[in-house]
Amino acid sequence: MYTVSSVQSTATPDVVLECVQGKLKDLGYERLRHDATERWYVARRFDYSVHVSSTTFRRAYDLMDIKVHPDAGGSTSMEIKAQTFHQYELPRGQTDQEQSASARVRADAATLAEACTQ
Repeated sequence: MYTVSSVQSTATPDVVLECVQGKLKDLGYERLRHDATERWYVARRFDYSVHVSSTTFRRAYDLMDIKVHPDAGGSTSMEIKAQTFHQYELPRGQTDQEQSASARVRADAATLAEACTQ
């Protein structure tokens, strides 16, 4: 239900990760997790335009999970996992249900790939 893109760059992994962080911020995402050593970055953006006919629905959000690493050929590889979730408030607590990746998060993944592989 998620979309994964894998792209190559001639820039160093640290430069690509720095680009990822800046571009996601520009796109309105907030950082959830990151690991500078592993060059891993996870960011989320709430989508308040989504409405679901359910009394337990709270909100929808898009999630981007990015991993940057050098490859054997000397270039940098970036893997972008784009996901969409609906969050529900149930008696046992909050539950996140993965949905098909929204058009918006897929477009953001493409924008990120283009911006950070040049």
